[in-house]
Amino acid sequence: MAKFHQREIPKGVLGHLSKVREFMRSLGYTVRRRDCTGDPGYHRAKTDLEVLTRTHGWLETHSCTYFGEEQVRRLGITGRLHSISCTGAASPRILVPWLEEQGLEGYLLSAGQATAGQ
Repeated sequence: MAKFHQREIPKGVLGHLSKVREFMRSLGYTVRRRDCTGDPGYHRAKTDLEVLTRTHGWLETHSCTYFGEEQVRRLGITGRLHSISCTGAASPRILVPWLEEQGLEGYLLSAGQATAGQ
């Protein structure tokens, strides 16, 4: 989801990640929040949520980025707006830790089973 806001960062934006973190913890995942503002890019602030997996270590599942005026200028939008981009639920990113925890047994269908109901 992307939003355009007046000059200041809305107070509830990073609260979105807190709700997601609690949801992921309720599913039994080990979750950490990382300040990635120092990463290369044209953002002014960036916060990621990562889930610990057995196979791949820490994987980013959600991200919230504040771009300030930079992205608005790149898009050619006039006015005094700032932009924010947050990952709502990136299903492939959440699927990897889920498959590691649940396993594949009982979840796989053969091609014949998948098309039988059509």
